Amino acid sequence: MADWNSFIKEIESHPDYRGNVQAVVDEYQGISLKTTAAVPPGGTILQIPFDYCLSAEDCRALTEKIRKMWEEPLVPERACFMWYIASLKDQFMNGVNGANARGVKYVGTIIDVNQSGCSWGVDEMIEGTNLADSVNRMNEDAEVWYGRIKEVMTGLGEDVVKWETWKWANGVYHSRGFPSDILGVKSKNEGNDYCGCLVPVLDLTNHQPEAEVEWLSAERGVEMRAGPKGLAAGAEISNNYGQKSNTQLYRSYGFTIPLNPYDTYPLLLSYNSPSSGRVVTLGPFEIRKNDERWEQFPSGLWRAMEDPVGCEGGVNDDCQDGQVEVDGSTIQGLSELLQSRLAAFEATRERDDEVYGKNGEGDGGKRGWYGAIYRIGQREVLEDALD
Repeated sequence: MADWNSFIKEIESHPDYRGNVQAVVDEYQGISLKTTAAVPPGGTILQIPFDYCLSAEDCRALTEKIRKMWEEPLVPERACFMWYIASLKDQFMNGVNGANARGVKYVGTIIDVNQSGCSWGVDEMIEGTNLADSVNRMNEDAEVWYGRIKEVMTGLGEDVVKWETWKWANGVYHSRGFPSDILGVKSKNEGNDYCGCLVPVLDLTNHQPEAEVEWLSAERGVEMRAGPKGLAAGAEISNNYGQKSNTQLYRSYGFTIPLNPYDTYPLLLSYNSPSSGRVVTLGPFEIRKNDERWEQFPSGLWRAMEDPVGCEGGVNDDCQDGQVEVDGSTIQGLSELLQSRLAAFEATRERDDEVYGKNGEGDGGKRGWYGAIYRIGQREVLEDALD
């Protein structure tokens, strides 16, 4: 791993850098950032020069080269960007700076341990859950993309990154990525192929659901501004990843939050299609905790239960929007379905509560603890829905 302190000093010496922050190492949270001086409301907490950020634009030629090999389906832009991150890591490990010496140094400062739940795979705590299915799908996609890009690079006689390095880059992308528009960069892909970017230092900020901060593309760098309350000297600089459920937090960032108000239970419905004779799955329908800020049961769920054939082919706008008249049998059917889903979490209640109570000090470590928090959260959402 590269000398993190010397890299930070290099960034701080850049004329476009702004900020009064210091990195603090905490046994529980790892590295966090704190202010060295008070920041007024709306004031600049930190500005990282564009020169030190990484985005898909840095590997545009690589992306176009890879995409020429397939017309459909396209290799996502984000997959090409992950390959680029992995190649920078390989350059660092081999002592080669390449065309992007700053990028090599930045990637070299990132810890080798996979921080994203999607890179961990499935363990006992999440086995058999919706989260496990989501993690498996992400890993399957990563394997497919790796194989396709490897095939192109091998055919071109260019360097191929190792599978373990690719998995690491996949985790880095998901756990540290920011939307690319904070660099003033828009994805050149059509459709919904989201692609992020990496911003050093700013990627060390920890998630706080109620944190009021703003990050944006300034004239010469990515700027993070304080919210309406400002920040006191010595305060931790927190980021707000958005209203994310524990499923989203676990698979992308590698942690979960106890009593997460934004937790959801993604319900899937299956039925035998009279038109195709196949089993069709609808959803997921995100069931939320009872709160006046949102709808606990999405209208699309009621529509799908009342008329699954009308929603076949996907839960489209016609299926989602508008008021739905629901009869008692549909409500009873949903109640029985949720009871069956809850039973799996009730069966492990004692174990989950025990692992949670150990605060990450048990055999499963922090990973097991986060899994217990996820399971308890799923149980709470389902109990609330049945209340």
